[in-house]
Amino acid sequence: IGCVQHLRPLLQPTDFGDTQQMTIVAKALEIVMAIARNCGHLSNAQKSFASLMHALLAMVAFDDYRHHQPQPQPQQTTHDVDYDLLKQKCLLLLRIVVHLNGDNVSSLLSMTAAAADNNQHMTATHPLLLLTKLCLYGSPVDVHNSHNSNALFDPILSLLSESVLRSLLFHNRSVQNRLTDALLRAQPPPSPSQAQQQPQQQQSWPIEFGNVLLQVLSVPQLSKGFGDPLKYWMMTRVLSFLVADNNDVKMLALSKPVFHGGSHPQSLLSVILNAL
Repeated sequence: IGCVQHLRPLLQPTDFGDTQQMTIVAKALEIVMAIARNCGHLSNAQKSFASLMHALLAMVAFDDYRHHQPQPQPQQTTHDVDYDLLKQKCLLLLRIVVHLNGDNVSSLLSMTAAAADNNQHMTATHPLLLLTKLCLYGSPVDVHNSHNSNALFDPILSLLSESVLRSLLFHNRSVQNRLTDALLRAQPPPSPSQAQQQPQQQQSWPIEFGNVLLQVLSVPQLSKGFGDPLKYWMMTRVLSFLVADNNDVKMLALSKPVFHGGSHPQSLLSVILNAL
């Protein structure tokens, strides 16, 4: 377990697009995974792995589209580096690090990660917001609205992100309350014409979290079809983590109206039942 500290520099490449550096990252991750398989359930192992969380989060947040692009010269391709597999391993390790460990949960939630938005602008992103987008979109960005046509939905990344989210929100009443309140205060997504007229405003991450979920809730319309059922299913899973074992949040979700699709305010339960 002591060698984990020595592996941390190997998990922090200066250029995520550099094949040689990422090959070293992949080999270091293999060693960490081997340690986790044998010792991940031990509390001192979780404490040791905690020093890797920022490096793991950075790998999860990184979204390199160049490995989806055809390269003119075969010797310059990055096919030897499977970025999605690296992300999957990082998410598995994050799940091990935070599972039933309040200190590591608090540490991870105090971090930020550099992630790209739909316009490929790099912004500081809260881990919960990043994991929620990965859970819903199978990608750090919404693959349906991204300007990059090479963004692909990865169901494995989606499921692994869901698992990490569940561990982060398990019995975490303060975060459950904060996110549920943000969801109920979120606004429905503007129409394309409104989006062009309104300037982009920086939002706090809980409000953006609520907007992301509300955007999925706003999809089901009888005239336009249901939308993406998988995305909607993952959204309901995230909602279940918000209200699990928290009666205060359940009562808040039932009593306070949510704005949905420009219609009259209605309870969150009514919105979900109407969609079903």
